[in-house]
Amino acid sequence: MARKTVVQIFGQEKPTAEGIARLKILTMIVYEALRLYSPVLSVTRRVHRTIKLGKYEIPANVQVSIPTLAQHRNPEIWGKDAHMFKPDRFAEGLANAANGNSTAFLPFAAGPRSCVGNNFAVNEAKITLSMILQRYRLALSPNYVHAPYQFLTIQPQHGVQIILRLL
Repeated sequence: MARKTVVQIFGQEKPTAEGIARLKILTMIVYEALRLYSPVLSVTRRVHRTIKLGKYEIPANVQVSIPTLAQHRNPEIWGKDAHMFKPDRFAEGLANAANGNSTAFLPFAAGPRSCVGNNFAVNEAKITLSMILQRYRLALSPNYVHAPYQFLTIQPQHGVQIILRLL
């Protein structure tokens, strides 16, 4: 379905900014990949004044860490299938993806200190995937072993072995 949309919008021409903005299915796929394998492993913030967070009171000058991988796989936020790759959960946009919790999606942190490269990274991924989908059919190599590991960011331990077939 993603390839069909890419070809409908771009044909064999280079992706354009206007077209990239119209790639809803590809956007959903990128968001779901970012949810399951966030580049940011945790978000740490210092509390400037005493606040109440649910039933907890957090005093001023305490550092709070939010483990994004745990948050992004929390069934209470994302549903019983939180561990599964399901891009459709973003069909109604970011704000509605996490049972209406618009701050639950944190691949680039959130708020005024979120990553300034957020939009660039998402658009770069969409452009790259569009250009690949225009020319190739993808399949995982039978030798692929799913083994994510942490080294600054989440990465595939053995690389991503993909078979590209010309269309």
